[in-house]
Amino acid sequence: MSRGNGQRGTKAEKRRRVQKVRHMILSGFERGAIILAAQQLGWNVSDRTVDGYMATARRGIEQSSADEQSQELALAKMRLVDLYAKEMAAKDYRGALPVLREYNELCGLHAPKRVEITLDSVDAEIARLEAEVAAETASRGSASEA
Repeated sequence: MSRGNGQRGTKAEKRRRVQKVRHMILSGFERGAIILAAQQLGWNVSDRTVDGYMATARRGIEQSSADEQSQELALAKMRLVDLYAKEMAAKDYRGALPVLREYNELCGLHAPKRVEITLDSVDAEIARLEAEVAAETASRGSASEA
């Protein structure tokens, strides 16, 4: 599936292809289906190039997700600040207190909750983490085999 002519696509074309791959990933396409789609779209690129498009698309998805989360957090904080100001302006201290508590919780200002640690809870957490690592390893293995 090599280009064969020694030419490279433009940056704009690469961006369009990465966007198309991103859409395919978000639609649940596996690696093989994305490579097949690239062939059918006439991209005339190697599997390795498609892998590069997929890596770039995944990084974009991760970044977008992180950006959205930080934006949502900022928006929630602004809403709480606005609500707190309204409660205080109305001299509704009982209404302001839970808003302030929620804001502090959102900011991580509360002291950590005490948790009793037992040998059983440590063993359970180790088992959970081992299962999580095994699942991640298995998913990476199946992705690289595809």
